[in-house]
Amino acid sequence: MTKKLLLAAALLLPLLARAEIVDGTIELQGSSTAGFSRRTIKVSGHPSVTGNTFQFAVGGLYYLTHNVGVGAEVQVSHGPPFNIPGAGSMTSLGLVPKLGVDFPITQSASLFGEALAGVQHVKLDGSSTTAFVWGLGGGVKLFPMAALSVDLGLRLRSARDNDTPAATDTSLSFMIGLSGYFGGH
Repeated sequence: MTKKLLLAAALLLPLLARAEIVDGTIELQGSSTAGFSRRTIKVSGHPSVTGNTFQFAVGGLYYLTHNVGVGAEVQVSHGPPFNIPGAGSMTSLGLVPKLGVDFPITQSASLFGEALAGVQHVKLDGSSTTAFVWGLGGGVKLFPMAALSVDLGLRLRSARDNDTPAATDTSLSFMIGLSGYFGGH
């Protein structure tokens, strides 16, 4: 298994070395909350509950210009019962279209922003619902090499279902991730 991973890495490195963020570049992303995500859940007619949660996301962008990309992201979050008596953990899975912008500030750093909106499937103690989700985020990308970035940022994310009673799930997260860049004209 280790030999296969090393071979795959060796074959991908030349592809990565040629990448730059230009028209046609593809960015593959992965990120997590790295230990901090503050989540508040508000259910109509009940007090808000707040707690920490874990979030993970993978996605991609296709750059239409050197600094504007469109794509999608798959998000997974998992959290504790938030002091709701008798409640188990809550898990959500979402697929969301995404718009990203990237503004180089030096040879090895750029500022980025993102906006996303879509749907997510939420599961709590055997019951489930579908919710509308949106998010805004931004931060800095540090490039140790031309085709690889370490991404640090904040993301505000909110989801709302229309069940009775309606619930809103909002989180503010410190995100850390890696991105690889391929192709381009």
